[in-house]
Amino acid sequence: MSKLYILLVFVLGVGLVTYFVRQPSQKITVYSEAILVNADVGLSPCVAIDEFVQPFKDTIDSEMNTVIGYAPQDMTVGRPQSLLSNFVADLLLERANTIIPTAISVVNMGGLRYPIMKGDITVRSVFAVMPFENECIIVSMTGDAIWQLANEIVVANGEGYSGMQLIVKKNILQRVYVQGKPLDKTATYRVITSDYLLTGKDGLTALLQHKVLVNPAIKMRDVILEHIVNETKQGKPIIAEMDNRYQIE
Repeated sequence: MSKLYILLVFVLGVGLVTYFVRQPSQKITVYSEAILVNADVGLSPCVAIDEFVQPFKDTIDSEMNTVIGYAPQDMTVGRPQSLLSNFVADLLLERANTIIPTAISVVNMGGLRYPIMKGDITVRSVFAVMPFENECIIVSMTGDAIWQLANEIVVANGEGYSGMQLIVKKNILQRVYVQGKPLDKTATYRVITSDYLLTGKDGLTALLQHKVLVNPAIKMRDVILEHIVNETKQGKPIIAEMDNRYQIE
């Protein structure tokens, strides 16, 4: 085989490899649009699917529409404090103390998605308030971290919490009290909050400075449901109150 032939084969081979490996880039244009799927699309409901799903829907609706309590007033959410945020934070702290002595609870306003309206409270009402699957966790935090947390609450113009009193003047944190006593920055405090907030979400980055003590594997929504059911069994209405936990001088 001649050297010229071998050279030609080599050159052609390199050329083919180069062609397949390094093809010129092509410009690709992608278009997208939102298509509203509703009755106007002209899709007919599938009777077979409807008949299959209906028994499950009826069962779920029956459970979700079960009345579990009564609220004598609207409990709405708002900053710096509100009836709904106080209600959830207070009962969360109450639940934590049945597990281990705990000083503070923290919930985020953004996690409370719907008010509890005056009148009958149903299971569906509670799912509307807290539709997420967040679980409550008890952690320990230093007094320094609690001070940072309180500052972040002030910056947010309030979040849901219990066990603490914040004294604020001209939007600046002045003092913090925990269970009625001045915050000790050298001490360690137990805090119950959600697994969501422990990742530093909603601007509460101080909660990253924690050590997990107890993970009871209880959904925050279930804490609310159980509290309402237990209060109703005792003939009590579901109430909340405003207080001086966020005090502006």
